[in-house]
Amino acid sequence: MGDRIRYVTKRQDKGGVRWYWQRKGWPLVKLPDDASERALMALRLNAKADAVAVVHTPSDGTIGWVIAKYKESDRYKELAQGTTKYYKRFLDDFLELGSSIDFKFIDRRTVIDFVESYDEPHKQRQVAAVLRNLFEVAVYYGHATANHAANLRLATTRARDRWWTQDEASRWMAAAVDHPKGKAMTLAFALLFYTAQRPADVLSMTWGQFDAEQGAINLRQQKTGKLIAVAAHPDLVRQLAAARTAASALTIVAHDERALSYAVFLRSFGEIRALAGIPDDAQPRDLRRTAALAMAKGGATEAQIAAVTGHSIERTRTILETYLPRTFELSEVGVSKLYRL
Repeated sequence: MGDRIRYVTKRQDKGGVRWYWQRKGWPLVKLPDDASERALMALRLNAKADAVAVVHTPSDGTIGWVIAKYKESDRYKELAQGTTKYYKRFLDDFLELGSSIDFKFIDRRTVIDFVESYDEPHKQRQVAAVLRNLFEVAVYYGHATANHAANLRLATTRARDRWWTQDEASRWMAAAVDHPKGKAMTLAFALLFYTAQRPADVLSMTWGQFDAEQGAINLRQQKTGKLIAVAAHPDLVRQLAAARTAASALTIVAHDERALSYAVFLRSFGEIRALAGIPDDAQPRDLRRTAALAMAKGGATEAQIAAVTGHSIERTRTILETYLPRTFELSEVGVSKLYRL
């Protein structure tokens, strides 16, 4: 079919094959599964494209112009480095629709087709967020009348509710002793749990951020940009003090006097997890949630937990409601409060 009718392409999907009409300078369009209907629709799209002279020089109000305006915005410049990386990839994909296409021609059907061209649900949510930002720019400058990327019915994934048990943590720590990077990884594990921070922030922590006298770690979260001070647990203070005597690297988590890259950290973490016989679904990021659970079990308030994690009070409340399991241990804390009445 792709040989007989121009600009028709097929893409492999987990459930089979999807057909699209893809022509430079025009939006990607999903075609029907039926061969006859697909051919007719492709012919109509070709005729329409042939009849319209496409201006190839981006100008005010085109897709290229709106994307450029968005990249110049403070909102885009304030994105974390990791977020900017995948935002740029989606923006480049969207630009391939045709940089000179007038943005006002991007309707909701086009948005849906573009989002659905990504198979993974998490990528669909990410690209939808990027498109919402683009439409905000277009609406602001009067090149769109509505945000057609808002309120999309996207596939959802179940909220992650994995946390580490005490037994799993003990087994992981014991297995780390036999790993070549065991000392660095053990310290990383402790930092992840006791500070309730993201792996990227833990790996970038420097000795200058550790205030031994105050017993605190000062950091600016990469994702949120928030500057916070986390009170260090006594066990963590002891581990940091012991590690600092032999430290020669700038970062706290280091091996052979060099900082651990995120890729090396993840690989080493997985190797230790396998040695300990712990399921693959136990991930480093889950230690942040585990710490929040431990604080909640200990009777910490939402404000106290938020002061450690760096979330807003509202976001902390949502996390506790969404992620924290209704365990027997947690209920014991609640019931214990009755004894004080």
